[in-house]
Amino acid sequence: SRKTHKNVGDLDVDILLNEAIGGAITIEPRGGPHKLLFEFNVPVTSVGTITLTDKDGVSTVRGGHRVTGNTIELPLDDVGDSLRVGIAIAGINGTYTTNAAVGFLQGDINDSKRVSAADVIALKRRSGANTPVDASNARFDINLDGTISSVDISYVKNRSGRMIP
Repeated sequence: SRKTHKNVGDLDVDILLNEAIGGAITIEPRGGPHKLLFEFNVPVTSVGTITLTDKDGVSTVRGGHRVTGNTIELPLDDVGDSLRVGIAIAGINGTYTTNAAVGFLQGDINDSKRVSAADVIALKRRSGANTPVDASNARFDINLDGTISSVDISYVKNRSGRMIP
């Protein structure tokens, strides 16, 4: 999951592949809009269909993806907070299929599927005098302003109790 952080640039949070939508999904804790990138060992020459599935099993075929070299970029501008989404990409280079499931819950830094005091504590441990963001701590910059600060901590505190069903 790629986000642009102010004055830093694009930073990623890795999403586990081949997880079931009801299982141990990775959480994207940063705010939207969302963009997922699927990277392969070979150039992508074609893509068949991309299907999104919600937690109730309702599927929709998606367009709007972009292929660049070995990467399929899938914008998810319309996916809101507190949701699980399954993504299946079929017909990559005519034959290959991949899938992933991801949860979107702003402030859930520890992938527990719930915003809690544990997330606040994790943020406090990484914040200082506006700790700069890099690839190792990108998931802690909830508001994408390029620093881990009291602003992120306050935001997560205010979201305490929210969860993904």
